[in-house]
Amino acid sequence: MTYNIFPPRTTGHTVTGQYLARNSLNARDRARLAADIIAGRVQVASGSLTIGQIRTLCRVNQLYLNEARSTDMRRARRSRLARAFNKIDADGRAELCRTIGVAKVWDALSAAVE
Repeated sequence: MTYNIFPPRTTGHTVTGQYLARNSLNARDRARLAADIIAGRVQVASGSLTIGQIRTLCRVNQLYLNEARSTDMRRARRSRLARAFNKIDADGRAELCRTIGVAKVWDALSAAVE
């Protein structure tokens, strides 16, 4: 009995990141798999790659990746804060400024218009 561990060559076939990392294909079969991915005959499942696999594919080190991800998180946090601030009424905004401290709010406003 023979086992075919190579994914079938059909359009729309999907492999996972785990399959890519753990398959026992020889170098030629891995090259064929890479060619099939490039040609679009095999797709990599969305969200299935690990951070390490993505780093390797993008040829980026952990430090740069962490910096880029934290920048994305800061942007998202700022966007959420702006949406929340826009939703509250004038009394709520006044209370927020008192809670934060008028001096800090004023410093932030003056820095924003410079």
